[in-house]
Amino acid sequence: DQELNPAWLTSLKNTQMSAGRGLALDHRGDLQITGYFTGDAGLGDNNVSSAGGTDAFALHLDAYGEATGLQAFGGDGNEQGFAVATDPLGGLVWAGTFESEPDFLEDGNATVVSSGKQDAFILRHDLMTVIPKQYFEVTVATGEAGTPKYFIDGVESPDLHLLRGLPYFFEL
Repeated sequence: DQELNPAWLTSLKNTQMSAGRGLALDHRGDLQITGYFTGDAGLGDNNVSSAGGTDAFALHLDAYGEATGLQAFGGDGNEQGFAVATDPLGGLVWAGTFESEPDFLEDGNATVVSSGKQDAFILRHDLMTVIPKQYFEVTVATGEAGTPKYFIDGVESPDLHLLRGLPYFFEL
């Protein structure tokens, strides 16, 4: 509301210690939160346990403060999440520190090995398996009424509109 009264308040439960370090709004207006915890942590029906030391967490809260996801990232050492960012397509990027050899996806496919006391990690999750790079040629011709006609790879695209030029930005 206009007086900035709290709409909701929540916290991780059952932890020996926890700290939130970074948050971002995603493309749906939900919160993505990262930090670290020790022991067990839970919120709603979402529960995780640390693999040893402190583990990084990724928490997803909807606009009403309800937990819709909680994931732990860790290994024998200390892992801490410090920042999270989102992209317009729903991808998420977490950054933090790790020790030892944590398994970030809990499936053996995303292990990293620390080369020192603490190393940095950057972990990206996407809704798409691969984000394709798209290269295409846009050409312009003059239409019958003197208005521009846009073509993508030689095919007329009536739904393509120039938003601004130099550099050129188009909207489909």
